[in-house]
Amino acid sequence: MSPIFKSLCGALIGVALAAGSCAGAEELSPYYVGADLGIHTKYKLECWNGTGCDDIAGRSGRLYGGYTFGSNVVFGKDNSNSVELSTFEFGNVRSVVQSSPDGGHLPAKSKVYGLALDYASRLKLSDRLSLVSRAGLSMARSSVQYADAFTLNNYGAAGSVRHNRFGLTYGLGLSYAVDKNWSVNVDWRRTPVKLGANDKTHVDMVSFGVGYNF
Repeated sequence: MSPIFKSLCGALIGVALAAGSCAGAEELSPYYVGADLGIHTKYKLECWNGTGCDDIAGRSGRLYGGYTFGSNVVFGKDNSNSVELSTFEFGNVRSVVQSSPDGGHLPAKSKVYGLALDYASRLKLSDRLSLVSRAGLSMARSSVQYADAFTLNNYGAAGSVRHNRFGLTYGLGLSYAVDKNWSVNVDWRRTPVKLGANDKTHVDMVSFGVGYNF
C-alpha cells in the first residue's frame, strides 16, 4: 500500500470520528465515508507479440469521505448532491512502455495511486436503491519499473520513473441502503493516467464497497 493511501486512510478515519461525535442520535449527519475494493481493474495498455503483457491489475481500491450539501428533484425523484475527497490505488500490470520521448520502448511493470475531488449525485430509484454518478478532477501518480531486455522479467534493472497526470475522472454506480447508516455499493470508474514518456491512457475499475452515513 502506498504511503499516500495509508496517510489518507488515517485522515478519513479521523474525520469520520469527528463527524460522528458531532452528529445527533436521531438525525443523520451530512458526513459519510466509504471503502471500495476493486473486483476488476483494467489498464488500457500497449501490448507487443512476444512480450509479457497483463492489463488486469491486482489489488486495487478506493477510500473516500464526503459531505452532502443539498438536495433537489430530478425526473420527479429525490436527488442529493455531495462533494467527495478520495484516494485510490491501482495494482501492478505489465506492458511495453515508452521509455523516452523519441520513441524508445521497454517492457515495464507499472502501478498507479493518487487523489480525486468529485461532485457526487445520488438519485433515489426507490426507498433503498440509488443511482450514483460522479465527476471530478484526479491526480494520478504512476510508478514504472523498466526491464533491461524483452526476454527478461527483471523489472527495475533498467531504471524506474514516476509520472503525474491531472485529468477528468468520472463514474457510475448503484448504492443499496441496508439501513439508515450502512449501504453496499457497486461502482465503475475511469481515471486518466500516464505511464511512459508520451503514454497517456486510462484505468477502468469496477468495485464493490460499503459506505457509512453518520
